[in-house]
Amino acid sequence: MTVFFSLDERNCNELKRLKDYFPNAKIVGCSSAGDITADQLFDDAMVITAFSFSNTRVAIYSDALQETAMSEFCEFAASALQKPDLKWLLVISDGHVLEEGAVILCAFYSETLKVSYACVGGWDPFGPKREITQAKGNCLYALDGEPAITLYKQYLGPYANDLPASALRFPLQVTHPETGLTMISTILDIDYEDNSMVFAGDMPHQGYAQLMKANFDRLADGAGAALMKSLESAHGDSGVALLISCVGRKLVLGPRVEEEIEALITKLASGFKCMGFYSYGELAPDDHGGPCLLHNQTMTVTLVSE
Repeated sequence: MTVFFSLDERNCNELKRLKDYFPNAKIVGCSSAGDITADQLFDDAMVITAFSFSNTRVAIYSDALQETAMSEFCEFAASALQKPDLKWLLVISDGHVLEEGAVILCAFYSETLKVSYACVGGWDPFGPKREITQAKGNCLYALDGEPAITLYKQYLGPYANDLPASALRFPLQVTHPETGLTMISTILDIDYEDNSMVFAGDMPHQGYAQLMKANFDRLADGAGAALMKSLESAHGDSGVALLISCVGRKLVLGPRVEEEIEALITKLASGFKCMGFYSYGELAPDDHGGPCLLHNQTMTVTLVSE
């Protein structure tokens, strides 16, 4: 058995009770910015889901690492976990409950396990696409040769006075110059000393960026679209639905946040058990069979059945 949990950091003392209750299970989990179970949302709870498999084995690999050791960690982990019947790799990184720099990899091996996924935003792009002419890592300096901060303030109007908090309503759609893959990236901070904007993901030099704005109806409906997309791979009528949505969506939707969950539940077979949480970044392929990407401001849906 594998037990997965998500919790508000105020519930850390409950971990020991969980281990006592499931002494022989592999237990993994993380802190969150809010928890999802069935059709309800919680801000101060601990959500627990037990996976019991008949023909699937699970291997857990974890480590705490510094940024400079990332390549070595990835190479070693890939070598250790790669097997012909590897079906699904669940990645959990960092968090208040976890050790700083911690990464947990949960590998699921099976010939009968079915896993499908989708990642949908529901944001509306606006304004022109602009070339990323100056960037370093996750710091953006210039678009089309002009200071990125200046352009952001120009388009945000009155919202510019509330930066960087108001930037949750205006993420960037970033297109990689070589692969053409797109992802949604959110501003974390603004460094006025070096005139840069700090994002939750790298800004590819000579890639393209386009502003996006919140469309409240499409944000909620986007979650339902994510589920329908993942259901393209048949699962039958029972399994587990792992829902991971960005805390930015939760903050932008405000009192309408439950509509996002309702959009999923109404399209899901009654035999599926739902659990999940709000995160600070989502890892998922943009398209089925594509490479795994770091997303912000998205809802990711993973359906699992055996």
